[in-house]
Amino acid sequence: MSSKHSKKKVKINFGRLALSLVLVFAVVFAVITLVKDTFPALAKSAGELMAKDGRSGENKKTEMPADPTAGMDEPLPLDDPAGSEEPGEPVQTEEPESPAEPQITKLRIRCAGDVMAHDSQLKSAKTSDGYSFCSWFEYVKPLLEDADVTMVNVETTFPGSDYHGYPTFRSPDQLCDAIADFHPEIAIFANNHMLDSNQSGFERSVNLMRDKGMNVAGGYLPGEEKTWTIIETTDGIKLGVVAYVYENFEQNGRRCLNGCYIPSALESTINSFRYYNDGDMAEIKATVEACRADGADIVMAFMHWGEEYYIDPMKSQMDLAQTVVDTGVDFVVGSHPHVPEKIVWLTNKEGKEIPVYYSLGNFISNQRTETMGDTKNKVHTEEGLIANIELSYNHATGEVTFDDISAIPCWVEKYTKSGASNPGYWIIPLIDGYKDNPELKASGHMSRADQALSNIKTIVGEDYIWDGTDSGKKE
Repeated sequence: MSSKHSKKKVKINFGRLALSLVLVFAVVFAVITLVKDTFPALAKSAGELMAKDGRSGENKKTEMPADPTAGMDEPLPLDDPAGSEEPGEPVQTEEPESPAEPQITKLRIRCAGDVMAHDSQLKSAKTSDGYSFCSWFEYVKPLLEDADVTMVNVETTFPGSDYHGYPTFRSPDQLCDAIADFHPEIAIFANNHMLDSNQSGFERSVNLMRDKGMNVAGGYLPGEEKTWTIIETTDGIKLGVVAYVYENFEQNGRRCLNGCYIPSALESTINSFRYYNDGDMAEIKATVEACRADGADIVMAFMHWGEEYYIDPMKSQMDLAQTVVDTGVDFVVGSHPHVPEKIVWLTNKEGKEIPVYYSLGNFISNQRTETMGDTKNKVHTEEGLIANIELSYNHATGEVTFDDISAIPCWVEKYTKSGASNPGYWIIPLIDGYKDNPELKASGHMSRADQALSNIKTIVGEDYIWDGTDSGKKE
């Protein structure tokens, strides 16, 4: 081939190549222009889709340039153009939970005084086939049942035979039945008559009261290690009871209750104390602490103390009250004087005010004006109190506060009904409506009941007389 034809061929191929390059550049330029004009809308649409799908960055991290407009001819639009698209859904945030209200439980506790059975009472209760004592509690039963916890001081024993009254009280089982009929959760047995029928009668009495559904406080069976009583109440709150009785003297080096030696088998299970004895005071404190350590949320002390027929507490009684308050109990109730005594507030060593009922007096007995001879304050032996303790318990802090500290005044009616051979006995609560009580109307003793109410108001203070409200009762 000649050189002329070779040169022509090279020239033609170069022209085609130049034309192709021009076309490629044109296409690239058009694409760049198109992308530049449409990119902001594409970016905006992509962002909205991510927000609607709930993935705007929570589950996937995306590195974004510091300046989204870098390399662009115009900045991204700041606002959605004239509502052309729907806004994205707002991000939901959880509200912080408000602190829970503390759980507060209200409790009503009612405690009655000394239940005694003298010979004339046993004679009155005798029937053709045994004994019946139900009339004694007929008018107070609703008040005792209307509580979260009810307790009573059982100042007699149940030996099963040979029944009689003072000076050693031995009552038939039917009296235990009548007490159980108003459903007391706790029977206080720490009193100076608990050994009136010796060790065998003591043990039988504890077992009988337990069999009737009562928890016994202050006296326990041989070998039992716990000398305190705990019951579970409303909302699982545990109430502990520490009950103690005074010792009147020692004989032949042995400790005694009411002239009876304390059997060696019961020395560690009967709660008794001697006034101003440091060892006994330390024991009371240790018992309170053990009761609390055993799970009691609230601890009360029931003290059988003081001097009979004194309406003012003795110095030894008041000194002991302060000692007991300082052990850490929440409140104190007392018995033994057989007459009502005042209600006070004592400050414990932590600075907290603690209510103290020095004496509830007799709940029922044959001690009264016509039977007590020249005994000082004999009229007050017919009078008694039902302690009304209404409190609030804070489950979170364990704090106990009192909604009401008061007393329900009572008077023992005794008269012989028409056609009866022996007088009957009734406990009359001196609250609103007592003047309509059928026994008071039939006996003609209304003035004596009125005087009893006046006496009680003077002794305990009118402000402490229960007003009939339900401030502490849990519905």
